[in-house]
Amino acid sequence: MKFTKLSLVAILAVSSTFAAGEIDCNSSTTISGKAVGYYYTDDTVDLFDEKSSELGTAVTLDVSHKLLDGITANFSAVGYANLLDDGGYMESSETGAFFNVANITATFGDTTLIAGRQLIDSPMFGSLDWLLAQSSFEAYTVLNKSVADLTLVGTYVRQHRAFNAGDTWTDLTDINDGNNYAVGAVYGAGDITANL
Repeated sequence: MKFTKLSLVAILAVSSTFAAGEIDCNSSTTISGKAVGYYYTDDTVDLFDEKSSELGTAVTLDVSHKLLDGITANFSAVGYANLLDDGGYMESSETGAFFNVANITATFGDTTLIAGRQLIDSPMFGSLDWLLAQSSFEAYTVLNKSVADLTLVGTYVRQHRAFNAGDTWTDLTDINDGNNYAVGAVYGAGDITANL
């Protein structure tokens, strides 16, 4: 993308998210979704001229299906279309679709394992939620909540899909000898939150 050339970065960046809410198809399947539109422009030509503007739209469909007691399959499909462009497209192409999330979540007692494509929200690193779809990771994450108000987190990341990258995944196993893991602890009681 050529956002660095903008003399007035996103003077008019409009984001509209319309949440459809959750639809409970039956006791084991939940469906939700959202529609997003972003309009970017700069003042190098004209604020609303097509040569200096971009308009990207996307629809996200989230499906969660309970397979067994404590085991759930989660999917998030994203479809997008760019309606204007100034030489570059949001999500790297004019139109496209990809699975941003595709994982199995298994909870046993106070411990949860998430294996597959996932959104990560942690003190160490996380999924950026900007533009048409959140960035996501191909990872294995373990969370434990055995101690009151304390969550222990460990994750190993294999691949990363950066925001605004379409269906392009970066292999992280060759970086730093494949040592792409993080551990942490999150304490939260009332209005107090601490991360380590």
